[in-house]
Amino acid sequence: MAVANFFERTLMSASQAIRGIEPAVAEARLADSIIEVVYDESARESGEGRHALDMAIRLLARLYPAIRVIGDADGDTFRQGLEDLATSINPSIDLRPRRKATARLVFGSQDPGKGPPSIFVGSDGWIAKVGASPEGFGSSNLPFGAGAAACLGCANLFRLTFANELNATIDADARLSLFDFSTGLGSVNGPKLFKAALDDIPLVGVGAIGNGVVWALSRSANLVGALHLVDPEAIELSNLQRYVLPGQREVDRQKTIVGKEAFGKGKLEVKAFPVSFARYVADQGHRPIARVVVALDSAADRIGVQSALPRRAHNAWTQPGDLGVSRHDFLGPEACLACLYMPQGGRPNHDQLIAAALAWPTDPDSLRVLREMLANGQPVGELFVRQVAANLGILPDSLLVFADQPLESFYVKAVCGGLTLEAVGNRPPIEAPLAFQSALAGIMLAADLIVEVAGLRAPLPTKTVVDVLRPVGSRLNVRVLKPPADAPAPCICTDADFIKAYCDKHGMDVPAPLRVADRGPVQDCVPSRSATTGTTRHGIAGARGTSQTAGSTSADSGSPSTSGDRPR
Repeated sequence: MAVANFFERTLMSASQAIRGIEPAVAEARLADSIIEVVYDESARESGEGRHALDMAIRLLARLYPAIRVIGDADGDTFRQGLEDLATSINPSIDLRPRRKATARLVFGSQDPGKGPPSIFVGSDGWIAKVGASPEGFGSSNLPFGAGAAACLGCANLFRLTFANELNATIDADARLSLFDFSTGLGSVNGPKLFKAALDDIPLVGVGAIGNGVVWALSRSANLVGALHLVDPEAIELSNLQRYVLPGQREVDRQKTIVGKEAFGKGKLEVKAFPVSFARYVADQGHRPIARVVVALDSAADRIGVQSALPRRAHNAWTQPGDLGVSRHDFLGPEACLACLYMPQGGRPNHDQLIAAALAWPTDPDSLRVLREMLANGQPVGELFVRQVAANLGILPDSLLVFADQPLESFYVKAVCGGLTLEAVGNRPPIEAPLAFQSALAGIMLAADLIVEVAGLRAPLPTKTVVDVLRPVGSRLNVRVLKPPADAPAPCICTDADFIKAYCDKHGMDVPAPLRVADRGPVQDCVPSRSATTGTTRHGIAGARGTSQTAGSTSADSGSPSTSGDRPR
């Protein structure tokens, strides 16, 4: 089997998405899969078609050990480019498998005819299309609908590959608008031509979701102004499992530099800031930030961004159940970014968090061992790793490679990075999303940003939620309200001092206190993952609770809760 050198991380992500499946079963299923990517001349000659094929190859090469690319007779050079892209991600990928295909992803207006189960991908500007018959592509060069369609197509392939375990059908005729996240026959298309000025907008986190944002923005014409890429970390080999931009050559390079290079030359000025957001804010002289794009991996980091008091924030997350985007003002009745991530109740210490993640005993003596290991910075050693594996009920092989790491690094790379995935007792599961989940969240985030910046439509309700392991739902947008100022866990956006500081920063008058009547209707119900609308209280229903994971530093996602797309 021509597996990638990061396949173990891919396998873990697949195993997490399918709760209860044994990793060996998931490995065998992926090894037995031969995926055909079939496109016709109309797809190759369409800007949208080329975007969709580019994204599809970036996703498939990270998940499947064998793919076969089949194009039209006149497109040998284009086909070779797609194969070269796949090889740059996984040099061991089998591009000439001898066995028959088990499934295929079809791009264009023609049906290739008899063959394996087929998923058809297409787009029309802002609208992604996936179904059981040819979809075709629009005449624009927009990446949003096309990129999202590739993600949804790969999600359908995954559901097809693990049909027995997921018990989910594929999309028969799905439509998703990246313009306003309407779906089905009512999907709204936006203008194909527009101009958007990004006025020194920071993208905080250039991990998996941040990669999706960069992929989409770098393929968007008529962007002017400046985009700041903020992330202190370098790309690691394990990141290739879900980051759509880098290949093998980008390992150990700074994420911000790789992101900047994706843009090439254009009217948009892209600046790399390989520092933490706190350092970025300080280096910028604590200037007012009109708009910020957030692709971070922890509740604490997101609250930190909101604490810098940007005027408008755009956020995205992934988690096993769903993915989504949210958009936030600081004033007004709807939740600010921090509202979605405020901790409920007491917050455990860092050593307690590590103990919970490692299923480590929490008596005083056992916790003292962890504190000493954190303090001295020595390698954890093989005996410790084997003990952790025994505690978690997993094989130690995947963890032993980190035996030479100090405890903090072991926790970040082995645990937060997704190698110890399943819940043990009361220990929450660690998230390791699949590439198509992270990429779709990033493309949605980029689209939401551009539509608002260009003034193409009014702002949407607080959040948009999609479950890619189920058919696309009918209503995805949900309004989330602030907690009242006297709530057990009030947010900074209801604090008079923070409100005054926000207004002073942005040259605004301090508003009158928010009355209960201004908050609009409040419902205690929790909307479903795939068909959500309406209003919810403080928190992000359908995107998990508000517990936190400490000790993470940057760069990706996480639903309003623990870790999400780890950047590491």
